[in-house]
Amino acid sequence: MTVQSRVAGVFLLLVVSTTAAGAADVFVVGGLSLNSTADDVRRLYPHSLIKDHHVEVLDQDVRENIWAIELPRPGESRRLRGFFERLTEHGATYPPCEQVLASIQRKYGTPANVQEFAEEQAWNRRHIWPRGGEVLTLLCFRLGRGALSASEITIAPR
Repeated sequence: MTVQSRVAGVFLLLVVSTTAAGAADVFVVGGLSLNSTADDVRRLYPHSLIKDHHVEVLDQDVRENIWAIELPRPGESRRLRGFFERLTEHGATYPPCEQVLASIQRKYGTPANVQEFAEEQAWNRRHIWPRGGEVLTLLCFRLGRGALSASEITIAPR
């Protein structure tokens, strides 16, 4: 075994061991995690409007196409939700599901489960990534025959 291959092996082991525990078990969306606080939001979204546990994200603060955030509340139903709906003078717009999905897959890999179902007039697809003590869910929808649009993303305890 050459010195270069030993160094590469040690580097690979270091990468695997630092991502296998801790940080890899926590999902982050728009710079926020399930443990984020209003202070974190004020730092990351300084121009946005914060009221109680809801954040209206203003144009200059938008990250990852998220236009509204619901911060986690204490208790069993604790969750962080990001909403992709953007209200404009022409109505609501949403980013393509495939675009948002590709971004999430680059960070967290292929979803462990995909569920499809009809609800009222919409066809829905829910992509689910469980990891550690959390689960990340991307909800997409389609009205009619068009492409799927991203609706919301949620981080919740497992």
